[in-house]
Amino acid sequence: MKQTRVSLLAVQLLVVTILGGCALLPVKSSEESLREQVSLYMQARVDEQWSNAYEFFDPAYRKEVSKEEFLSAPARFDFRGYSIDTIEIAPSEEEATVRLKVDISVQGFEFKGTPERQQWIKDGRTWYIKQVVPKQGGRQETPFGPIYPKDAK
Repeated sequence: MKQTRVSLLAVQLLVVTILGGCALLPVKSSEESLREQVSLYMQARVDEQWSNAYEFFDPAYRKEVSKEEFLSAPARFDFRGYSIDTIEIAPSEEEATVRLKVDISVQGFEFKGTPERQQWIKDGRTWYIKQVVPKQGGRQETPFGPIYPKDAK
């Protein structure tokens, strides 16, 4: 009986210690969290990891445009690098505008510092880049060229 109490007390102390340690973990600000997501998304573009880049698109877009459709669009230019200029988060902390400078290559021509503006939305604790969902019967412009509905062109 005494051994059970000691074991129970030891387990309780362990749980309190673990929970107390978790409370000390730093919590990222919205800006830090968004900056990290933008950097991961942009690096996926630079590394031509289009499958990874697709995962950063907002859920509404991914619901309408399958990964296969997205990946089948031809790339029009190559991303060489980027820098984040500004991050403006709305007071609600649910939407943000990110301004960047991107280095791209188009048919052998290099363009350094091309401005790009991205809209991001927060879903739960995760930031996603906002994409325009294609309208019924229309085409969707992507960084890689247009995506057409299956039965249109």
